[in-house]
Amino acid sequence: MDFPKTDHLVAVDSEVRLVKTAIISVDPLRIKNNAPALLSASCLVEPRVGDMVICALAGDGHAYILSIVERLEPNKESVLHFSAPLEIITPSLSIKSIEMAVFSEKVECHIGKLKRVVDSVEDFVENCLVSFGTFFMLAKRSIKRVEELDETRAGHLKLESPTLLEMNGAVTAISGEELIKMQSKQIHMG
Repeated sequence: MDFPKTDHLVAVDSEVRLVKTAIISVDPLRIKNNAPALLSASCLVEPRVGDMVICALAGDGHAYILSIVERLEPNKESVLHFSAPLEIITPSLSIKSIEMAVFSEKVECHIGKLKRVVDSVEDFVENCLVSFGTFFMLAKRSIKRVEELDETRAGHLKLESPTLLEMNGAVTAISGEELIKMQSKQIHMG
């Protein structure tokens, strides 16, 4: 079993000096006077060159960036930096954004109840497998175009239209193992 490094728990406490300084390099991370710096675990926003930061200067020569107090380019994208997986535990979470992009190799959702209100949706899916207990769809219009095979298997299939039900094809085959029944006031064939 691996235990985390705990040497610092028994080390003598040391004093630190707080300074306000600027970031001069991010790869590697350096502050003014070309001193190397480390990002503290509580400083989640990734610093950029020119940002003014509060640093803790330790007696051992390490500089720890505690927070960013002023951005050189405040309108530029901010990056939250985590070196380990992130878990958010909260009774409620709200995200408000004009635009959002999500990029991931894998996404898992375990949702008790989902309500979506969407003006427009475009889905581009290579393969899709969907399983429903009950599926109900209400639409003003439904148009489906299938280039190759469209297959429906059902225990009972009912097609109903109050005005017109139309089936046509170059070759149309209807077969029933026991009975085919056609019922109407008029039947036109040919």
